[in-house]
Amino acid sequence: MVLLLASITTSSYCFEWQHQTNEELRSDMIAFAEDFAKAEDGTRIGRILKRFVRKENRKALRAPYAWADDTRALVAKLERICPPLVQEPFLGTAIPNGNPLTRRNIMRLIDFPLHLDNLYEEAPEGDVETFEKVSERYAADARKKALGWLSAPAPAPGVLSIIKVYNHGYILRTNSKTVVVDVVWSGDKEGAGAIASAADLVLLSHPHIDHYSDNVMEAYADCGTPVVLPSDVIPGRDWEGKIIVENDVLDEPLNVSGVKIYSLRGAQNPVPNNGYYIEVDGFKVFLPGENDDHAIEERFASFPAPDLMMFPSWNGITDIMEYVRKMDGYDPYTTVYVPGHENEFIYHGVNHRESYRELFSRSDRLGAHTPYPSLLLLDIGESYDL
Repeated sequence: MVLLLASITTSSYCFEWQHQTNEELRSDMIAFAEDFAKAEDGTRIGRILKRFVRKENRKALRAPYAWADDTRALVAKLERICPPLVQEPFLGTAIPNGNPLTRRNIMRLIDFPLHLDNLYEEAPEGDVETFEKVSERYAADARKKALGWLSAPAPAPGVLSIIKVYNHGYILRTNSKTVVVDVVWSGDKEGAGAIASAADLVLLSHPHIDHYSDNVMEAYADCGTPVVLPSDVIPGRDWEGKIIVENDVLDEPLNVSGVKIYSLRGAQNPVPNNGYYIEVDGFKVFLPGENDDHAIEERFASFPAPDLMMFPSWNGITDIMEYVRKMDGYDPYTTVYVPGHENEFIYHGVNHRESYRELFSRSDRLGAHTPYPSLLLLDIGESYDL
């Protein structure tokens, strides 16, 4: 398999994917799809991949950019065949069924069209136009799924449901509560309003624009939605539920809309970052955000082990796991980790548009032999019930 990437390093802040031409990306995607097809030989997915490669090779000369949106559509199809699953730690098996390697390979396919370099100063017009078309279709499909999921009946008691909206933005639902975390909304005002009106609580880890958007903040203000945030990202609007937390809240939690919230003040320098640990309807959720100083996060080691934790793998997952494993009652089979921040394409260039390839291969991410907890991989627009 040919991938034009720099060699793997151990630095969490060194990013690999370099500029590639449309033809280089298409060629690498085909090579990966061919290897994927061989690994899936004799299966439905293997047959789909073989047909896809044949069709794309025939199209290459007459439609050199067609591969990008075709790949996006292929990934959507394969994700329906192999939906999200929780991969057990250590054993490489899956709950309840399915092949976790298949799932990883499907998600790696989306890396290729989302790494068309639309921000490269000498990018051909076709690269930019194709990227904009494909990325908007990809995001629009996720937005549609998120709104459909949000309007569906609440989960049964004892179930925690999660959907990935975009980048590191998630919505959590229990039978009685809806919690929004770091959601960026690239859709219309009505969609932002639907999220705000459904939310019992909103958490913002840090004020980077790939973790919130003005339209949803305005919608929260309009609806009076309770929002906990580390600094004032909407200074022109005030409402009772706007809660700015600038200090540690670790001994006695905040109680907002019936959700207990513990908060640790850190920073992704120089921007303030609040790491959150919440208790909602009996579920414990750990959300450290993108704090630079993992040493101060050791204070979370005295907390009960979470049922669910969500943070970008590139932000020192090996360091974070050092103290997570010290949490009271930690069991890698019952704590589920959802990584995020893959392929953030609105604000990041390709060298900081974190790929699934890097997530799975780098020694400072999931490529290490660190005993990680159970793993749940979600593409944007995908949901799962725990």
